[in-house]
Amino acid sequence: MANKANLEKYLNLSKSDIDELINICVDGLKNNLLDFRGVLFVVEKTLLYHIFCKINNQINAPFFGISEEQYIKYTSLPKQKQNPIFNQQIDKSTEIYNIYGGTKMAEKIAKKTISVYTEENPNKPLVALRSILPPNYIRPNTKLSKNITKWDLNKETEKAIEVSKKGAKNEILTLVKIKYDDSKVTLSDNVAFTEYDRIIQDGVITLYAAGNEIITSKMVYHAINGMTNGEKVSPQAIGAVTKSLEKAGRIRVYIDYTAEAQAYKKDTTNTIYDGALLAYEGIEVTAGGETIKAFKLLTSPILYRYAQVSGQIYTIPTKVLQTSKIIDSTAQNMVIRDFLIKQIEEMKSPSFTTRNDVIKLETLYTRLDLNTQSAGYGKEKQRVRNAVEKYLDYWKTDGEYIKDYSKRTKGKSTTGYEIELLNKDVVIDVKSKKVKKITTKK
Repeated sequence: MANKANLEKYLNLSKSDIDELINICVDGLKNNLLDFRGVLFVVEKTLLYHIFCKINNQINAPFFGISEEQYIKYTSLPKQKQNPIFNQQIDKSTEIYNIYGGTKMAEKIAKKTISVYTEENPNKPLVALRSILPPNYIRPNTKLSKNITKWDLNKETEKAIEVSKKGAKNEILTLVKIKYDDSKVTLSDNVAFTEYDRIIQDGVITLYAAGNEIITSKMVYHAINGMTNGEKVSPQAIGAVTKSLEKAGRIRVYIDYTAEAQAYKKDTTNTIYDGALLAYEGIEVTAGGETIKAFKLLTSPILYRYAQVSGQIYTIPTKVLQTSKIIDSTAQNMVIRDFLIKQIEEMKSPSFTTRNDVIKLETLYTRLDLNTQSAGYGKEKQRVRNAVEKYLDYWKTDGEYIKDYSKRTKGKSTTGYEIELLNKDVVIDVKSKKVKKITTKK
């Protein structure tokens, strides 16, 4: 999946050049001038600067004499204070960086830096875990987030996602390539990115958006269930989260969303990503007097970074997730809860002008992949309905998420639930002057 072109060869970097960059970053870590995320930033900017110098030297441009420090300061300036002519060379540098696999190389150097630092400082006190409690739950709602659970990861899957804005004249596509990359996986294994795995990624995103750069499996479990730091989590639940996080680290994804960023008039200098679905470094931290495994996030989770382009992100009060007292937070129950939240958020959104306020159970059964041929299929559907009603009952009372709900039936069978939203607000179509959508105030 990675581009065969090699940035190391393009820049003619020797091993000593790379070692020098690693040593500079290691010194930054030792002197507390950098954190692990800062290492990746410095490496990326250094590589971009060297590309910039090379292309400007080739065309004998007047910008060649700029120092690396000046380059980094300039690229951090607001757009209105930058020079358009100068930016053409910077954009060209970024283009070459992406073509030659710059992100992958930068991550490799950053990981090597951390490895060297750890070897040279074996007795230095471990990082103390600092957990920031998220104020809200963050859930991307892009086509990528929706469809990633449907794709076959056992082989390289390539998709062109149609993301044109409503009413757009021209089709806008985002290219995605994805594959599970682990030499230990055999042909008989069947690797899938499940609905539960996607929820775990939402938990990581929620923590990252709150300012957490170092996370643990327990923190992720807390985030997806609206729990506080002191609440206990079973070893089995922590183990399931850890397994999901490690899986995400082995999933390789290439995504080019340049056209989409242009459509939304967003910065396009970093709109090609080639790396892990979740880029992290495994470290150890101290928490509560114990040494535990943690994940140091090397960059913003790509599902979050991508969703920020279009703004297709739901922000949900943590209280909505605090359902552990009324129903067990099993993997299946969390998928049910997530499905309901997505449905309700769509009902609340003015963007979804054609959807009604009914949650269809058949859609949920499909999402859960229930075995229709099983002898216990009827009982399993009843269990799902019971779970749905427990969530809805909580949300119309303590959860303060909906006003009420009623069953939809066909004969003696319950087919769905009609939701009455809180604080209903009427949206009028400007042209027809008719009611276009009844939604809720934000």
